[in-house]
Parts: sequence; C-alpha cells; structure tokens
Amino acid sequence: MISDAQLRVQREEALGLTKGGAPEIPSNPFFGVGPITDVTRDEVDSRLRRIEFDRWIESNYRKFDDIGKDIGAFTTAELSRSMHRGYPADKILLDMMRAIHRYFEFPKSNRIAQGDAGSPRQCPSRPGRDG
Repeated sequence: MISDAQLRVQREEALGLTKGGAPEIPSNPFFGVGPITDVTRDEVDSRLRRIEFDRWIESNYRKFDDIGKDIGAFTTAELSRSMHRGYPADKILLDMMRAIHRYFEFPKSNRIAQGDAGSPRQCPSRPGRDG
C-alpha cells in the first residue's frame, strides 16, 4: 500500500511537471473529452464548438457508393447510430488512435492496438461465448 509520504512526493512531482501551464491541446481538438481537451470556456463556446465539430465530421467522413463514388457526408446523428463495425467506425477509430499516438509523441515503432468492448453476443470472433 502506498504511504502518505509517497503520495506527497508524487503530488509534488505532478505540480512540478505542470508548473509551465496546461499541456498543448491536441492537433485535432475533436479527439478529446471534456473541457480540458475541447478547450471550451462556457456553454456558448461549447455550442459553437459543436457546430464546428459537425462541419468537421461532414468534411472528413464521407459516404461512398459500391463503386467508390462520394455520395455525401455522414452527419453526427448518422455516426451515433452506426458506430459499431465497419466503415466509418474503423476509419474514425484509426484516426483517433493516430491522433493520440502523435499527441503523446510515441515513437513510430510503437504499435497501435484497440480492444473491443462489445458484449460476447456482439462478438462472433470470441469462440465459446454464446451470450
């Protein structure tokens, strides 16, 4: 078990590391959670950021027909309903993982991995589980 003295040392180290101010925001502010990473000051600022986010989604995540022709943008609501398997979920996840990798300045030799948080019933790749 950690002692009070160890906690105090860790606290002082953390204060020293943040003495220069908050860390820089990620290069893509939409791959963050909460007021620290989405850099909003208040409710109005947050709503304006939402409008910007919707525009960003529509310009970065497009729908394609069966021959690869762009047929329009995904909306935020469409993504909310379809974030399970396949495109665009795979692309969004890979983009997010790359942004996190760059933000923390991990070396290119580090591999990116992602775990599936789905239930056994949703994961046919997990043998022996029938839900």
